[in-house]
Amino acid sequence: GRKSLWCCHGLLVMAAASAAKDGADVQADPFYACYLLTSLNPDHPGNTYVGFTVNPARRIRQHNGELTMGAWRTKRWRPWEMV
Repeated sequence: GRKSLWCCHGLLVMAAASAAKDGADVQADPFYACYLLTSLNPDHPGNTYVGFTVNPARRIRQHNGELTMGAWRTKRWRPWEMV
């Protein structure tokens, strides 16, 4: 809904500002993605999570525990599907 889109927009603005502040090389057209996860865990039907990333393939692997570091907040509702 609108709240999710606003939340993602705010995250993108903060990420771009942070990169510029840190002097990071910012591409002319940097890639940022908002995403929605839905839990495939039968014990937690309907659970969702909204986030943003620059690498969706890596991020879903983090949420599902295939890669370490990050995504600790979604651990108990694994596995996830990106919709």
